[in-house]
Amino acid sequence: MLSTLPYKNFDLKKHVATIHSANKLSLVQRKIANALLFNAYSELSEKHEHQIHIRTLCDLIGYNSNELNAIKKALVSLISTVIEWNLVDKERLDRVGVWNASAIIADASIDGPLCTYSYSHKMRQLLFRPEVYGRLNMQVQARFKSSYGLVLYENCARYQNIQETPWFDMTVFRKLMGVDETKYAVFKDFRKRVIDIALKEVNEYSGLNVAYLLKKVGRKPVAIKFSVNPAENKVLEEIVSESKVENILQHEFAFSKQQASAALADFGEAYVEEKIAVVKDSLSYKKQAIQHLSGYMHSALVQDYKNPKMKKPISKTNLSEQAPIKSEADQLQKARSDYEKSCQQILLENFHQLAEEEKTRLLTLFSKSIKDTIYETLFVRDQLNNVILSRKFTQFLKDQD
Repeated sequence: MLSTLPYKNFDLKKHVATIHSANKLSLVQRKIANALLFNAYSELSEKHEHQIHIRTLCDLIGYNSNELNAIKKALVSLISTVIEWNLVDKERLDRVGVWNASAIIADASIDGPLCTYSYSHKMRQLLFRPEVYGRLNMQVQARFKSSYGLVLYENCARYQNIQETPWFDMTVFRKLMGVDETKYAVFKDFRKRVIDIALKEVNEYSGLNVAYLLKKVGRKPVAIKFSVNPAENKVLEEIVSESKVENILQHEFAFSKQQASAALADFGEAYVEEKIAVVKDSLSYKKQAIQHLSGYMHSALVQDYKNPKMKKPISKTNLSEQAPIKSEADQLQKARSDYEKSCQQILLENFHQLAEEEKTRLLTLFSKSIKDTIYETLFVRDQLNNVILSRKFTQFLKDQD
């Protein structure tokens, strides 16, 4: 969740030139552009390069997947997308005869869990401490489901203090929304596919109440403006805080939210915290030699990695030490453990006696039940030969009754 990220607040001051600009960014591309600027903003004048953890970037844009192809494609698009500013306030921001253009970001690279990126000199000058800006909230941005909704939010948020936008010429408004003039050429289609969708999302997600007016010549709409007011009696949904351990799994070990939640549910917070400490204390981690942190942490959890410093050295004295007499509680615990193992063995034996068709059906259902969890990779690799996975499968069989 965004509330656990290392930022004091989630407001972004975005130069109106980059808000009122003509481009056809997708929702993910636009969200990433804002997230990268939000992350780098305080250091724009001091640093030429900036870094952000991939998990943090995904959380800022509301992207709940470990599939990075979409992120990589979006970064490539931001490098190749040129902004020409600006469509609405040109007379205020640029001197007559002065033309400005720049790629949104100059370059980007992903190395393990980190994304490194930079801005051109022209963009850094434009973006840092803008005199005229729109204030956007990253928690609000993460909720949007369409690029049209996010674009309208950006273009309306700037005007909430004066409660209305200026009139946007319809041709300019199409450019702002990233809609080619040949697409939805009939206005009723443009209204249904673009304006109505954008309006619904802004009113649902942003805490603003937005409505529009049309200016027409004859029956043809030639301009549009929006009223912008705080939504009455509307409170934005609370961001539920994650546990510290779940936060570490996501932001330091590149777990998805689902994987982090599953790890805590399956192993318990104390156990997961112990394995985090073991991994962080390892020489490979300290030397940053682990290429796939999430996979390494998965193995640490499933295979019960131990800290070598904590292991008690084996000696003849140790071997000859008499084991303490077990208490009644210990004996009861052992009896329960033996009983559970016996039940698991019976369930597995019954499973193996089923017809092949039924076994395949159950294995397919089990595979779906562990999708996007730490067990999925193990199942593909070991099937039911892994002890922990076998225990998980017998629990699944119990739940089928």
